[in-house]
Amino acid sequence: MSRKSRRGKRDNNHQEIFAVMRPIASVCDLADAGDGIPDGSVKPKGHVGWQWFDVKNPETPYGRSGLNPIQMDWAMKTGGPVYLISSVDEAMQLARGDLDGLNRFPPENGKISAGDLLALKKMGRPKGRPISEKTTTDQRTTKGQLRTT
Repeated sequence: MSRKSRRGKRDNNHQEIFAVMRPIASVCDLADAGDGIPDGSVKPKGHVGWQWFDVKNPETPYGRSGLNPIQMDWAMKTGGPVYLISSVDEAMQLARGDLDGLNRFPPENGKISAGDLLALKKMGRPKGRPISEKTTTDQRTTKGQLRTT
């Protein structure tokens, strides 16, 4: 059985962002992964960990809106953060490992905006359950409600 190839839609500034980061740090392009996975991961030279990031084009309404609900859900499930990169300057800052002042989800203070919270709730999370808590499929009934044991 062959697996069908999928190519995700990229922001117009995608190639430029990745090109400016590559000479500075190790970069993985994950834009074709789908399922809310960020566009990329970067490991700044001299740093231990990888940082997730998503390229956003500030010239489009979609790019200005930040992460979509599927991307926010992914970030919450994995513990994030996902940095939102929209310019060459921000890309260079992230590649150098200077994370201060970069826009990220979830926010550093941990407070999710009312709009983001509403978007996550519309995805069908069971009521009364914290967003950051993981829920596996086998814990839900067919209607998305949590089973009691």
